[in-house]
Amino acid sequence: MRRLRVSARLGCVAALLLASGLAACSRQPAPAPASPSAPPPATVASRAAAEAPARDLPRLETDKPTRGGLYRVQIHSQTLPVPLRRPHRWVARITTADGRPALVDQIEVGGGMPAHGHGFPATPRVEDGAGPGPGDHVIAGVEFNMEGRWELSLAIAGPAGLDEVSFTLDLRDAAGGERPAGEADLQLLASLALTALPAAPADPTNRVADDPRAVALGAALFADPGLSGGAGIACTTCHQPGRHLTDGMDRAHGTGVAERNTPTLLGVGHARWLTWDGRRDSLWAQALAPLESAAEMGSTRLAAVRYVVEHPAHGPAFAALFGAPDPALAAPDSPARAGPFGDAEARAAWARLPPATQAAVDGAFASIGKVLAAFQRTLLPGPARFDRYVAARLAGDPAAASVLSDDERAGLALFTDPARTHCLRCHNGPLLSNGGFHNVGTGSLEPPTYDLGRSVGIQAVLIDPFNCAGPHSDAGAGACRHLDQLGPGHHAGSLRGAFKAPTLRNVAETGPYMHDGRFASLEAVVDHYRELPPGQSQRHELPEMALSERESAQLVAFLKTLTSEPRPSASD
Repeated sequence: MRRLRVSARLGCVAALLLASGLAACSRQPAPAPASPSAPPPATVASRAAAEAPARDLPRLETDKPTRGGLYRVQIHSQTLPVPLRRPHRWVARITTADGRPALVDQIEVGGGMPAHGHGFPATPRVEDGAGPGPGDHVIAGVEFNMEGRWELSLAIAGPAGLDEVSFTLDLRDAAGGERPAGEADLQLLASLALTALPAAPADPTNRVADDPRAVALGAALFADPGLSGGAGIACTTCHQPGRHLTDGMDRAHGTGVAERNTPTLLGVGHARWLTWDGRRDSLWAQALAPLESAAEMGSTRLAAVRYVVEHPAHGPAFAALFGAPDPALAAPDSPARAGPFGDAEARAAWARLPPATQAAVDGAFASIGKVLAAFQRTLLPGPARFDRYVAARLAGDPAAASVLSDDERAGLALFTDPARTHCLRCHNGPLLSNGGFHNVGTGSLEPPTYDLGRSVGIQAVLIDPFNCAGPHSDAGAGACRHLDQLGPGHHAGSLRGAFKAPTLRNVAETGPYMHDGRFASLEAVVDHYRELPPGQSQRHELPEMALSERESAQLVAFLKTLTSEPRPSASD
C-alpha cells in the first residue's frame, strides 16, 4: 500500500473549513450510492447499535459512499459509548466502490457543529501508518465538547481521484451519567488546564501572521493613539493591559459609546469567529473595524493609511513588510479624510476617489489589520491557581487539595458536573470557551435595544469585503469553505439572539458581563442561569440549573480561581 501523506494544514481553522466546504458541495445532487460486490463488514459502532436499544447510544452515521462515488467510507469510534469532552480515536475504513481496500495518498479531516458555527475544540489528525485492518486509517484527537449534532468530514485523495464525505453524529448524553460528587475527572481537568492550549492555528488569510516584524509593528500601532485621527484613542484605551485587555465598562467608550461590551483579547489568536456575533472571520478583519467606527476610534480608512505610511517609524517598517506604498495614498491633492464609513463629508470624499485609488487604500488598510493581528495572536492568558491545582493533581501531589479551598473545589465539581450546571456545554477547553454561539436569553428582540446577535453576524461576515474570500485575503483556493457553511436558514432559530461564549479566563476581573455588560457581578450572572428567562418572550437554550445559595457561592468561588497569577519577576 502506498504511504499515506498526511496534510500539514490540519489546524483548527482548516478543520472547520473542510467541513463547511463539504456542506457547500451538498448543494449539488449527490450521486447514487455505489453497489459494492459484497456487503461491507459491519463496524463496531453499527454492531453495537444493532445489539443495544437506540436510546443507549447516540445516533451515528457510520457507513456511506463519498459524494462522487469514488470511495466508500466506514467509520467507528474506538471508544464506546462515544465520550464527550475527552480526546479519542476513530477508525476510517476506505474502500473502492466495489469493496476493495483503497489506495490513499492524502486525507484531510474536518468537522464541527454547523448549528453553532464552530469546529472541533482540538485538531483531529490522521496518524501516519497502517490502521488495524486493510484500508483502515486512524483519526486521533477527535473531541466533542458538548451534546448536539456534529459533522465529521473526510476529503480523500488517491489514484481514483479526489472525493469527500461527511458523517452526521447526533450526540445526546453520550458521556453517560454524573461524575462522582465532589470530584472532577483527571482527564477532563487536564483538558481545561492552560498547558493543554496548543499554538494558535495558522491563519492562511494573513501571510505575515507570524512574522516577528509584523508583531513588532502591530504592537506599536496597538498602543498608538495616532491611528484615531487626532481623537487620542488607541486600541489600549479599551483593551487595557491592567484589566486583562478589557476596560471595566458595560459598553466600550471611545470617541463615543459603543453598543457592546469590550471582550478580552487574551487567547484571541485561537478564535474562528471574531466579535460577539462573529461578524468577522479573521483577526485582521476584526482589527480594522474599530478604526472606522464612530463610537470607537473615529478615524477614516484613508486617514489611517496615510498616518501609517507617512509615520517616520511605522512607514519604513510597513514598507519592509508590504513594499513601497502606492503614490496615490499620499498624493498632495488627496483628501485628509475619506472612507466608506464615517460622516457625510468623509463618505463623499471616498466616492470621489478613483476606483484604483480606493483599491490601493483598501489593500493598505487590510495590511494594517494584518500587523495588528500578528501582535494580537501573541496575547495569551497566564496560568491561574486552577492550573496549579490541576498540575498538582496530575502529579499525584498529596498537597494538591491545599491549592484550592473546600468551597473552590466544590465549585469546580459543580462546574464539571453535566447534570447539575451544564457549564461545560459552552465553556470547555483550556480557554474555557468552545468558540460557538449560544442563546442564553440575553438577545434584545425589541427596540430600542434591538440586537439579534449571531443571526445578523452571519449576514455581516458574508458581505464583508475583508473576509477570507475577499480580494485582500492571502488565502488560497479552498481555504474559505467556512463561509459556505453559513447557508440560508442559519440566521434563524436559536441563533436569533445568540452570542459568542466568552473565555472564562480572568473572568472575575473582566466584568461587567454579557455582550452588553448587563450584569455587574459573577453572582448576578449565576442568578441569571438559575432563574431562566421566560420561554414565551424568547427562545433560548438554557437548561434548568437548580443550585442552592451556597452552591452558587461555591461556583463563583471556583470561577475566581481562573485569574492569572502574577508572573515571577527576573529577580525572583
